[in-house]
Amino acid sequence: MKKILTVRHIATKRPPIIIDSLKNKTVKEVFYKIDFDTHNIIPVINKDYTVFGLIEPFNILKETYSGKIAENKEICNFIIKKYSLFEQNTHLFDINLENINFPIMSIDSSKKYCGIIQKEDLLDLYFNELRRVKKGFKNFKKNMHFLEMVFENVLEQIVIVDDKALISYANKKFLNLFNVTFDEAIGMNILDVTKKGILQKVVKTGKRETIVFSTDDGQEFLVNNIPVKENNYVIAGVGMGIFKNLNDLKQILNKLDILEGKVNFYKNELKNIWQAKYTFDDIVGESERLKFTKETALKAAKNDLPVLLIGESGTGKELFAHAIHRTSPRMKGDFIRVNCSAIPRDLLESELFGYEPGAFTGAGRKAKPGKFEMADGGTIFLDEIGDMPFEMQTKLLRVLQEKEFERVGGLSPIKVNFRAITATNHKLEELVKEGIFREDLFFRLNVLRIEIVPLRERREDIPILIKEYLKRNSLQKDREFNISDDALELLYRYNWPGNVRELFNILSYLINFINDNTVHMSDLPDNIINFNNKEDEVGLDS
Repeated sequence: MKKILTVRHIATKRPPIIIDSLKNKTVKEVFYKIDFDTHNIIPVINKDYTVFGLIEPFNILKETYSGKIAENKEICNFIIKKYSLFEQNTHLFDINLENINFPIMSIDSSKKYCGIIQKEDLLDLYFNELRRVKKGFKNFKKNMHFLEMVFENVLEQIVIVDDKALISYANKKFLNLFNVTFDEAIGMNILDVTKKGILQKVVKTGKRETIVFSTDDGQEFLVNNIPVKENNYVIAGVGMGIFKNLNDLKQILNKLDILEGKVNFYKNELKNIWQAKYTFDDIVGESERLKFTKETALKAAKNDLPVLLIGESGTGKELFAHAIHRTSPRMKGDFIRVNCSAIPRDLLESELFGYEPGAFTGAGRKAKPGKFEMADGGTIFLDEIGDMPFEMQTKLLRVLQEKEFERVGGLSPIKVNFRAITATNHKLEELVKEGIFREDLFFRLNVLRIEIVPLRERREDIPILIKEYLKRNSLQKDREFNISDDALELLYRYNWPGNVRELFNILSYLINFINDNTVHMSDLPDNIINFNNKEDEVGLDS
C-alpha cells in the first residue's frame, strides 16, 4: 500500500442535509426524501458546512415500526453525534482504528465536510489492494499492518486462504470461534478448521457463495465466501462472517415486507406534504394596505404569470405564496418549496434539477428528480431568491424561459409545466446594479410584483393579530388567554423589526411563561418595555 493513500482517497462524498432544514420537521415529514437503498447513513451539516452529526434512516425506520419512535417526533431528536473527524489529507497509516468511532467524517483544513468513510469502504480498500499485488499472494502480508487493523477492529470473523485453500490469515474473532491460535491456523487447510469445504470450493470454482454457518455450540453466522481474482485467476479466497447474531437477522428479514410497506407509506405522504397549507383567510388584518396587498395577490392567482413577493423577513411572504397557489388553477398540483439560502451551493443544482445514477460520487444507483420536476403541473416557490449563487442564475433563467432542463449527468432535456413564485427580502434592483444578480433574470421574475408592507406600517393590525393568536392558542390549550391594555399598548408602539414572525414568537413565549392567563406589561421582554420612539411616538388612540 502506498504511503500517499489518505482519507480523501476513499471517502465518499455523500450529499449531506443542512440542520436548519430539519428543524421542527417530524420523522414522518423527512422520511419521504430518503433513498433507503443507498443511504444507511446521512451526514448532517451546519450552514457553514461543518459537521453537525449524522442520521441512520434504516435504524430510525426499524424503531418506528417497533413503536419505540413516534412518527410525529422531531427528526432532530435522532441525530447521532458518535463519529470520528479526520482531515482529508490524513494518511491512513496514521489512524489507529482501535480508538475511533465509525463512520469517519472527512473534513478540509477549515473543518468543512468533505465526505464519509464507513467500515465497508475499508473493506473495499482491502480488495483493491489485494488486486494490486503482482508478486503472488504471500507477499501481500508485507504491507498488512493497516489492513490487519481493519480486520481486527472493523470486521467480524474473517479468514483468508490462498489458491490451495491453505489459511494465510485469520483475525482474532475467527481464531476464538474455532479455538485455534494464529500460529496453528497459518498453513492449515481451511477444511481442517471449519469442517466445511465451502471456501475450498469457492477457490476452485471462482464463484461466490453465501451460507449459514453453524458452530458446534449452536451459534449461527451468515458467511460470505468470496474469490479474489487477478487476470481471471483465483489467487485467494476470503470468508467473512457478516452477521454475528443470525436470530437478529432473521427477525429483520421477517419484517422487511412490512418495513417496505412502511417506507412506501411515508413516500405516499409526499402528496400531502407538498400541498399548500394556508389561504388568504390565514393572512390576518384589516388595514387598508394589507387589504390592497391581498386583493393584488388574489388577482395574480387567477393567471399563470411569475409572481415576485418583496418584503422584509417575517412579513408573511410564504403565506402569500401558499394562498396564491391555493387560489390558482394549479391548486390541485403540488406546491414545491425551496429555500435558496439554506442549500449549499455545491448541492443546489442537483436539488433543483435532480441527477442521474452515478452523476457524481455518492449520487447513488437511482435517479433522483429535482424540485422543478416535482413541481410539474403545480407551483414552485423559490424563497430567498436574492441569495441564489450567480452561476446558478443562468440555469434558472433557462428553465423559466424554456420550461425544460437536464438533470445533473443527464443527456436529454426534460419538459416541465410549472408556475414560479419567488420571494426575497433584498432589493433586487440594487443587486442587479452591484452585478450579483442577473438583470435578465430579474426582468423574468419581476412580472407580477407584490410588495408586502412591514408590520410597523400597518400598526392597526397589531391588536387584531394578537387577539387572533391568543384565541387560537386558547382553543388548542383549552385555557383562555387575555392581554391587559397597558401590555397591548406597548406591543402596539414597538417597532417590530422582525415583523409578524417576531410578534408571534414573543406571544408564544409569553403564553408559556406567564403566571396566570393574562399577559401583563411586566411579563413583556425588556427590549419592548424599554422601547421608546421619541421622534414618532404613537399609541392606540393616535
